[in-house]
Amino acid sequence: MNIPIIKIKNLVKKYDDRLIFDDISLDIMKGDSIALTGHNGMGKSTLIKILCGLTSITSGEVIRDKNLKFNYIPENFSPLNIKAGEYIS
Repeated sequence: MNIPIIKIKNLVKKYDDRLIFDDISLDIMKGDSIALTGHNGMGKSTLIKILCGLTSITSGEVIRDKNLKFNYIPENFSPLNIKAGEYIS
């Protein structure tokens, strides 16, 4: 039986009164390729932050395989006095 490496169940995410995700469910299996597409402000970065555990959800559940590792580099961040390779590691 193929078990999902990421399972999203009934995900709801709100910022103040703005509804970003409304009852989203999704299974991502090992070996799957996915693409997040959409206009600015549609929730792509928010979903990535949720998957990485960097932002909370309003309700629902996100289950990640315990061996999964995420690396997230924000589009905008404060300038640092280090090289790009040092930041990534």
